[in-house]
Amino acid sequence: MPARTLTTRPLSAAQLSKTSEYVERHLADPIHVNDLAAIANMSASCFARLFKQATGKTPHAFIVRARVQRAAELIRRHGSRSLAQIALETGFADQAHLTRAFRRAFGKPPAEYCRDDGKNHSDTSF
Repeated sequence: MPARTLTTRPLSAAQLSKTSEYVERHLADPIHVNDLAAIANMSASCFARLFKQATGKTPHAFIVRARVQRAAELIRRHGSRSLAQIALETGFADQAHLTRAFRRAFGKPPAEYCRDDGKNHSDTSF
């Protein structure tokens, strides 16, 4: 008897949109895969697999990317705001956590990015 393959439908555009919007609205809060899976009305393991198929990123990587992008936006617009404050507003544990994620995304720490005024770094490709 041939092996059965499990067929599942990909994430719908509506599911992807709802989960992406949730991430954007809750960046400062802890976001768990279970939260996103509940929005998509499926199990966490199924959601994580289908999310990666749809976006090319794990849910965690997607959340970190959204947080780093928001932090970069805040740095560009509000240079006087402290990095510690920006870290908290974007859901990072502390300034060091933001700096590590920022360096992975942009190849430089936030202070250097700020000095460069964010030029040529509007898109993070990590």
